[in-house]
Amino acid sequence: MTDEEMLRALHSVGFAAFVAHFDIFDGPLSNADATARLQERTAWTAAGCRTRVNRARAVLDAGRKADAYDLIARSERTTDAARSRARALLATI
Repeated sequence: MTDEEMLRALHSVGFAAFVAHFDIFDGPLSNADATARLQERTAWTAAGCRTRVNRARAVLDAGRKADAYDLIARSERTTDAARSRARALLATI
């Protein structure tokens, strides 16, 4: 996965959503179960949750987790909370 593909995937997920729901995206759940869990937590549609799960897992499956967290931590266009959470997640890798 190139940097551009990763950025496109993260935009599909949402920077804040990627770090807020990392436990779902990076967990052992099947895609269907992860989609259902994400929909329970949020007001997003099933299709929106499915897209977010698939795109987030594409980033993780490509081995770009640290790169994604670093990008989010340095982003000026996301919330302070998301940047802080990304830095904390990056420190655990």
